[in-house]
Amino acid sequence: MKRKRSIGLSVGICLLLLGLFSNISVFAAVTEGKAGETLTGEYAVIVNTDPEVAHNTGTLVFDDGADGTAPYTAGSVGASNSLGSVNVAGGSTNSAIALQSATTYTIGQEKYMGTTYSQKTYVCIGIGEHCYIWMEKNMKSDYDSAGKTAVIAADMASVYDGQPYRILNQLAGGEIPCLDGSGKLSILLETLSSASGMYMYETDVTAIHINIPAASSYVTGEMSRRNGLLVHEGQHAVLALKTNFSSSGKYMWLNEGLAVTVMDYLWGGIDSSGWLNGIAENAAIRRGSSLIYQSYRDDTARDYGLPYLFVRYVIDRMARGYDPMSVLPRFYQINASDLNCEEYLEKVTGVAFKTLLTDFYTAIAAGETDMPLVK
Repeated sequence: MKRKRSIGLSVGICLLLLGLFSNISVFAAVTEGKAGETLTGEYAVIVNTDPEVAHNTGTLVFDDGADGTAPYTAGSVGASNSLGSVNVAGGSTNSAIALQSATTYTIGQEKYMGTTYSQKTYVCIGIGEHCYIWMEKNMKSDYDSAGKTAVIAADMASVYDGQPYRILNQLAGGEIPCLDGSGKLSILLETLSSASGMYMYETDVTAIHINIPAASSYVTGEMSRRNGLLVHEGQHAVLALKTNFSSSGKYMWLNEGLAVTVMDYLWGGIDSSGWLNGIAENAAIRRGSSLIYQSYRDDTARDYGLPYLFVRYVIDRMARGYDPMSVLPRFYQINASDLNCEEYLEKVTGVAFKTLLTDFYTAIAAGETDMPLVK
């Protein structure tokens, strides 16, 4: 196998991105090897698709064209973590948990919300067409003193009731599950020490948590900068509640890939936020960092960029071009309560996970604008 020092994974990823962002259809011949077989060719793709065992790759021998051959042992570029099944409560794909009777809230009403490990008292400060706006009680006095409470509430509600709501509602098939029976998403404004936003899997309310600045720093209209965050965290909520998709770390990589994809769709599908920047030259990815992970690795390219690239590939493969909303709603129509991630993806795409993952990495390694997105 010839080693091309100037053309490698980085160029392959860049050309795959060019194909995705330019809607280029692509074709290439692929030979699938068997255990113990020796293959020669322009490049080789080694992908572990075993859902239970993380195999190593073996030894690769490169022909440098000068000193003969040199052995090179590497981790698999597609090495998989375990994709074991985790069962959660069953239910309809349209309503993962039975809704309570109709609920309404009034401005000034207090509610204790959050997960068991992080509960706070929030005060309702605004009501939008499709949302309730709440603020952490400890923050509200400062916003009241600055005369900004009603302003930030109206700001947040107007942003969510626009494109973020329309996108999430489309993903949810016209019905975003609201566990409190209110028919509206609760948006909790607060100080988050470790994130810009969170979905905490509350069981009695459908809520997303959004980090906001101190009252002294808030500027009218600033919540428009949270539009992507609203669809990102909202996607997590819709996926969990429409499909019974497990919150287990084993499903985290795909969940984040979908969330970033929805953000990017909101922003025009051109990766204006730069999620894909740095994938090609990321040292860990080049060494064989897995697409699949069970806990965050604190690496934007690996935790968000690479799963996003995979979902973009799936979209283009299924839609024969960039048409996210012809594909994405399918992810929220499958009851995933008894499925592992591998089985879930196969039901959504109609393609065996082994084939899907291998084709994805082959498209990257080929680095050709004639690589097939659809076979």
